[in-house]
Amino acid sequence: MAAELQYKAETKNGKPVLYNRITPESEWDDITHTRHNLDNLEFYDLNIKLTKVSQCSTELSGLIFRIFLNFLCYHLENGDKLLWNYRADPFHRIPFQLFNLKRNTMRLVFKENTMENLSMVGYVNDWVKPGKILQKTINGNKTIAIGDQRTINNLNHWLLTCFPVSKPSQLIPDVKSTQLPSHNTLMLITILNILLLITIHNTLMLITIHNIL
Repeated sequence: MAAELQYKAETKNGKPVLYNRITPESEWDDITHTRHNLDNLEFYDLNIKLTKVSQCSTELSGLIFRIFLNFLCYHLENGDKLLWNYRADPFHRIPFQLFNLKRNTMRLVFKENTMENLSMVGYVNDWVKPGKILQKTINGNKTIAIGDQRTINNLNHWLLTCFPVSKPSQLIPDVKSTQLPSHNTLMLITILNILLLITIHNTLMLITIHNIL
């Protein structure tokens, strides 16, 4: 019967260090290099200010390393890969991050006690450039981020068609001028996306009924 690996962890210079051994008589081996490198994690707020793990409050509890964020994290990256985007979850509040050293997994925990596992594969990250898309590296599917310039252009065209406005300020701001839309703007874009889909669906239904008659 194979012996079960034993694990222990400690912090050095604010970073977790993980050890394992095969038997109680064995020496502890440092296996930290086999885990995700926390130095590669980057947190960005709404002003694109970079924060590293070394600047965050942290806590080691057993084999779980907690990273606390005291600001609204807009993007979470691992090197050049995007792991999580606040705009995709506008109802989430400020999370804190759990790093399970034994399993080598990470997840976000929100104030509502909801959790979201992070895929460390991530997304191709070109989020800084307005009008670009986020492309999944897992299966090749492409997802336009909320706030994407093309999405905003389409919604503004739809607004002008359905609800004529007299002032340009009543339209959704251009990403190039604001770069980072406000929370209210993101909510509006989400609602308008839903309304646009409903309008398209109803139009197609009317066309179908007309053709039948």
